[in-house]
Amino acid sequence: MKSLLRMTPVALAVLLAGCDSDDDQTTWVQPALSARVATIMNVDGYLFKDLNKNGALDIYEDWRQSVDVRVNDLVAQMSLEEKVGMMLIDTMNAGAYGQVNDTHLDYIAQQKMNRFIFRNPILTSAELSAMTPEERAPSGATIDGRASAPISPFEAALYMNAVQELSENTRLGIPALFKSNARNHNDPNAKPGINVAAGAFSEWPKEAGLAAAALGEGDMSLIGEFAEIMNTEWKAIGLRGMYGYMADLSTEPRWYRVHETFTEDADLAAEIMTALVKNLQGKQVDANSIVLTMKHFPGGGPQFLGLDPHYLAGQHQSYPSGNFDYHVKPFKAAIEAGVAALMPYYGVVGGGVGSGAGRDPCAGWDQFVCRNR
Repeated sequence: MKSLLRMTPVALAVLLAGCDSDDDQTTWVQPALSARVATIMNVDGYLFKDLNKNGALDIYEDWRQSVDVRVNDLVAQMSLEEKVGMMLIDTMNAGAYGQVNDTHLDYIAQQKMNRFIFRNPILTSAELSAMTPEERAPSGATIDGRASAPISPFEAALYMNAVQELSENTRLGIPALFKSNARNHNDPNAKPGINVAAGAFSEWPKEAGLAAAALGEGDMSLIGEFAEIMNTEWKAIGLRGMYGYMADLSTEPRWYRVHETFTEDADLAAEIMTALVKNLQGKQVDANSIVLTMKHFPGGGPQFLGLDPHYLAGQHQSYPSGNFDYHVKPFKAAIEAGVAALMPYYGVVGGGVGSGAGRDPCAGWDQFVCRNR
């Protein structure tokens, strides 16, 4: 299971992001609201969701308030169990044909979780029609495992709406947040847990191909177009967060995950990360954001001998040429662009031959960090 450190404000920010927060403003732009369980109230001529079903407008339900004020009010009302549930994240895929079942209800009503990894492949109608019933509804742990049922974009949207309805029916009505690994690239060998094949989504070159195209164009316009289209597609089905992109540099060809990197050039990678944050998420998390968790800080490119840091033999990230700052440069650019979160890698910074050990990768930085256990 993945646990998140200091991610709760980020998650709440995207869930609660509203309109202008100027307390002196008396005229507001009414956001579009819909509800399946909660009542929609009319207060001062504006509409609000009664998420905790108490018949009154709480501060966290008032989209006119700033995100910080709303978060503080909501956290003050949360029980210890609800706070613990919000600190956890786990895989929760759709059932066959986008259905929900008792496993989904347990995650939300009993474990009080709000954030989930979505791994279902989303395929075209033609692809799904060519499948057997067994392929459409595979057996096994398809809800909370890495293998999952293939579904259509429509079924994905139905599923996420159904989960939001379950979440809205909880005590405080805190919405769910779904995140995914990359799923907009041409990758016939996509590996569950790493990335997902494009399927019905727009299919772009792999990361290195996009970087090469950007070099050919001479600017980041293509990266920006890619990110804007991806943003639209993900929001259409209810995906609002991503584990990506990878800011690691491809300096070690033996490292398995080098196929997900953009380039070995730190300056080019920094430009790409900046463009991705700008067009996928934005400087500030708001209602239009795909919240990004860029990885794997401070860079998986220098994995000693290219070994996998999931295992003891690959525990070291080494810098034999003293290039620590070079590997950090794309992450620094992402932070300056406003990226919401970073995921560190599983290895130890330093070790191996000529490693440059003793560096503190987080010195002087105050940023949200997500980690795997």
